[in-house]
Amino acid sequence: MLSSPASHADLISNLPQIDRPSWLPELPKDANFGFTTNTTKFNELKKRLIEQKDRTALKPLKQLADSGFSQAITLFGYIYDNEPKLVKLNPTIAAHYWAASARMNDPVAMYNLGVLYLYGRGVPQTTDTAFRLFDLASQQTMGKANYMLGKMYEVKKDYQGAIQAYEGCFNYQTIPKCKTRYGILSIKTKAAKDIEINKVMAGLDDASSRGDPEAMYTLARLHAEGLLLSKSMENMVASLEPLRISPDPYWRKVAADMYRAYNPSPDAIKKGRDNYRVSHIGGIVQGLLQSSVDDRRTVLEKGDLFT
Repeated sequence: MLSSPASHADLISNLPQIDRPSWLPELPKDANFGFTTNTTKFNELKKRLIEQKDRTALKPLKQLADSGFSQAITLFGYIYDNEPKLVKLNPTIAAHYWAASARMNDPVAMYNLGVLYLYGRGVPQTTDTAFRLFDLASQQTMGKANYMLGKMYEVKKDYQGAIQAYEGCFNYQTIPKCKTRYGILSIKTKAAKDIEINKVMAGLDDASSRGDPEAMYTLARLHAEGLLLSKSMENMVASLEPLRISPDPYWRKVAADMYRAYNPSPDAIKKGRDNYRVSHIGGIVQGLLQSSVDDRRTVLEKGDLFT
């Protein structure tokens, strides 16, 4: 029977004491190998560039990038794709920077380079390359890469692949659309006995509360038709209320079409709207509907999913 593996610390402590060979150099005294210093410098430069639009920070950032600091290389790519106040935008130059840091296993660079290849911006449009880059980034817990993979699987009509991809970003609070698409595809493509009902409904509820209009519409349909949920016109009305009062004419029309199709009674309308107002702080809706994820835009960092 194999014994459990020893910890790294145990292995080190159990090494025999030996004299250092003459050819072996001394270990650096700074065990961080400059990481702390470079990270601090990088964060200062990023703030000057992104928040203050300070062009004088470009030169020291270039020096940091030339030293092989991958975050600095990735930031240069972002600047050339997104910051016209700092440089003349050039997605081809951005692609070169991101290709360099992608080779250093930077997930943000992989994702951004994938966006360029997907849309043919600054590089030849190559969806296979984009897919591979998103896949690599998703393996490093980059949630939006999972979302992009899900969309690409949907285009191929590989719905099981899409469900798995969306499940990979299901717990990312900044991408409610992952929960919505996971739920919708599960309902549409799986047999009823195979649907994880609690997970699907919890995901749709959370995505709806975070402003995803597609989740709101889906919940309204489920309530109206009694699918996975008890049939309730009141709950249909409550789910549709953000769409009905939306500034977006498309979603207002969707809500109006639902009202015409299911014809809720005046009493159900009143109760549903009252229930919505009570659960949404007196009817004051902050950030009523979240805009769709802009798939064409590259991102600054892993958590920066909507900018």
